[in-house]
Amino acid sequence: MNHTFLTFNGNEYKAKFGLTVIGNTVKTLNVDFKEFFELFKKNIPLVVAPLLWHAISKGQPERKFTLEEVEDWLDDDGGLSSPQLIKFIEAFTASITTEEKQQAQGKKKAPVKK
Repeated sequence: MNHTFLTFNGNEYKAKFGLTVIGNTVKTLNVDFKEFFELFKKNIPLVVAPLLWHAISKGQPERKFTLEEVEDWLDDDGGLSSPQLIKFIEAFTASITTEEKQQAQGKKKAPVKK
């Protein structure tokens, strides 16, 4: 799965995952790729709002969202105990571990067609 749907303030948003979302979050946080995942494991409050912001922005490219808007949505929905935040973290984690699980089981990734 490369996306999930989240509801904040009665509005549904598509949150997409992928390398672009991670890359934009890495750039926003001014960290490298490895540091991003270390922060995700050890200091998720620092990472989650920018990650969600980029994921929702990627899911709705026709709309412009600010980081502050997304932070307010999270705060209004319960902060770190927000059900939508928990759903997002679970979906994001599943999206980045699926390939690892396939490789561990010996499954090969489908070749990219040119």
